[in-house]
Amino acid sequence: MGLCLSSSLSKDKLRKQVTEKFDAFDYRISPDDVFTFTHRSRRELTGMCAPDKFIQSLYKVYREFIIETATEINYANNKSKKKLYIGKIRPPPLIEEMWCLAILYSRKYVEIGSILVGETIDRVPGIGKVDMRMVKKLWPDYEDEFLEIDKGFIVWVLNKNAADVFYYIYTSVTKILMSSPCLDPDSLCFYLNEIHDRISKVLGKIDLTRSVSSIPSSHKNMNLQLAESPSAILEKILTLLPENLLGTIKHKFLVGDTANDFIQEYARFMTLIFFTKYTLTPSEEVDIVWHEHQMDTIAYRTFCDKVYGRFIHHSPTVGGNADAVKFSNFYQETLDFYKFLFKESPPIGLWPNNCDRFNPRNFVGSWYSFARLFDCAVVLSRENGGSRLTNLTQEMFKRYFEWTGKVRMYEENDKENAIE
Repeated sequence: MGLCLSSSLSKDKLRKQVTEKFDAFDYRISPDDVFTFTHRSRRELTGMCAPDKFIQSLYKVYREFIIETATEINYANNKSKKKLYIGKIRPPPLIEEMWCLAILYSRKYVEIGSILVGETIDRVPGIGKVDMRMVKKLWPDYEDEFLEIDKGFIVWVLNKNAADVFYYIYTSVTKILMSSPCLDPDSLCFYLNEIHDRISKVLGKIDLTRSVSSIPSSHKNMNLQLAESPSAILEKILTLLPENLLGTIKHKFLVGDTANDFIQEYARFMTLIFFTKYTLTPSEEVDIVWHEHQMDTIAYRTFCDKVYGRFIHHSPTVGGNADAVKFSNFYQETLDFYKFLFKESPPIGLWPNNCDRFNPRNFVGSWYSFARLFDCAVVLSRENGGSRLTNLTQEMFKRYFEWTGKVRMYEENDKENAIE
């Protein structure tokens, strides 16, 4: 049940109501969850490497953002006949990613939206102005002109690739500093794009071959009451996907030109969902596309209505052995159903076998600010005269989580630490 609103309620009173509702809400899917939203946030926003204080600060600002957004929505809707459920402010970088994680718990997100404002609190990518007051609660020295670059280069890096990514950034920065000791925003964007694209070419090498295996002639997942053809539904889904989804996957996940293959396989997965009443589980590669699609809540809701006539929920794992076995079985059923419906095996690199799919090396990762990593590499390179560091990963993490918002790459280099 949503808030009981009255036209006489002040914004402060509305905020108090929202705060009480938010703090009382249990975001767990079930009371015995092993892996909660908080655990996932720690893993996927800090690589499990940040001090507790850092993740606590992130959650504190996330909480403030949701409460402020819900308060503004209630206040505006209280004065207007046309009800809207989009806030005016946008969260700081990384807090935005925490918001996105919350949306992935789709049933809980719909529920808390109903409690706070009466409907789902919608997220439309790019809409709203970032509240710099919130930014500076996290990073007190944050420079306003750095914001557009910062939020434009938030990327996902698997933990197994983090050391290589850090090393490539550090060595690239060292070379850049030899010719450009002091950078400006324009040159920074150029170098960030250049390094981003080079890393993407390496990480985007995906095995697209399909294994030779027997194709089942029937499958229990198939809903035989449906008259539509798989090819027609697949084409419909591809037509209805957001135009910016391809660019988002290519940019955020460092997969280069194989982003289109990620999109194609996601469309196939959503086709599988159309033809079954059973629960399916995607590969990690397909799941990241599903995640990004859901982040535009209005577009995703419209897509679901046009394709399925109902909302397709996303349910993350809650951890524990029972959940691991359940999702493993769902995934194997999905692979077999894929073969049946499309009459071929899925590409190995985008639909790995069951063992590889649930190996933590292949799905545990974190969101990083690429621009901040670059700035940390500048500091390290200057401090060490551009020399190789045996403990580079640890030093990068240390600088990254201690970052206060001061952009050091724009400053002149200390002559004692000049790179020659």
